[in-house]
Amino acid sequence: MKTILTGKQSANNYPYGFSLKTTIYYWVEYKKGKGYRGVTQTINPKTGKLNAPKASTYSHLVYLVKDSERGYFSFEHLNIRDIKDVETLANLFSNNPFDAFTFSEVESVDLWAIIISCLRVSLTFYQPKEGVPNEQVLEAAKVREFVKAYKEKININTLPYFKFSAQAIYDLTDKKEIKYTITSYGING
Repeated sequence: MKTILTGKQSANNYPYGFSLKTTIYYWVEYKKGKGYRGVTQTINPKTGKLNAPKASTYSHLVYLVKDSERGYFSFEHLNIRDIKDVETLANLFSNNPFDAFTFSEVESVDLWAIIISCLRVSLTFYQPKEGVPNEQVLEAAKVREFVKAYKEKININTLPYFKFSAQAIYDLTDKKEIKYTITSYGING
């Protein structure tokens, strides 16, 4: 079972070279406009000093988990690029304790903006089925509710309460056929 952790975590007996063991620290850092990334830092067992921190690439969301069976730490990355990713994020929040994720107001606003942008772009590739008004698709996508949450700076942890469902959008739309191919020379239409 994996447990989501916050703050700085440490593990002893981390391999250092072929025969040495050391302590390693894990944490997640956030930078406005870039997102989250996982960071590790070890202690040099020969000198007892901290080595330079090593950071992963930025993602929309990164969180630290510990596998309770094996005792290992790892970073989980989630990038919100499609309607299904928004649902994955909502499920992640609903399947874990409310305090498993702690977001500042700035972090919440950034994540709401990413979700709204993702939905707006994704919906351009879905057209309402015959007889389904575009308004109904927007309602199913919760775009207006998410914009309100963004403007009111509501904590992103509340995402599961919006009951977002990718399937509800899929049921109302047909994915547009994209008639472009990307080549090494550019886009052909």
